[in-house]
Amino acid sequence: MKTFKKVLFLDMDGVIHNDASYMKYGQMIDIGGVKILSKLILEQDLGIVFSSTWRIGVDRDVVSDYLKLCGFPPSVLHQDYKTRDLIGEHRGSLIQEWLDAHPEVEQYVIVDDDDDMLPSQKENFIHVDGMNGFGVRDFYRAESIFKGYRTGQCKEHINMGRK
Repeated sequence: MKTFKKVLFLDMDGVIHNDASYMKYGQMIDIGGVKILSKLILEQDLGIVFSSTWRIGVDRDVVSDYLKLCGFPPSVLHQDYKTRDLIGEHRGSLIQEWLDAHPEVEQYVIVDDDDDMLPSQKENFIHVDGMNGFGVRDFYRAESIFKGYRTGQCKEHINMGRK
């Protein structure tokens, strides 16, 4: 199995499942958002780690099959594919616990519509508009993080995402 040096912590509701997709296309899976995220995943050679509540009680095959069904490229799920199954736990703490267990990971981005991240994670956090899901601005913000830019250092970060 492949070892990923860069990972994307993925939430589903509000990121890939969103109201705008349902209103436009009558389906909850945002195909456009999946395509944009897939472009980022392939260009940056990212492994996906499920940080969504959808991770709770499901095994790797179920998560992998669902990502394929959504249209994500095959074989992008990290071997340790999800954060721990704790309901009510601070999501940022669960992500930090996962990162601490994986010192081989050199870079990461968190894509979520909730903002319960640790202060130390804010520079790696893409706060997605939960009504519209992952979009082009979010793509450029994530891309700039992987290029080493931080908030305020490049045009992609200025006035993008929620404040």
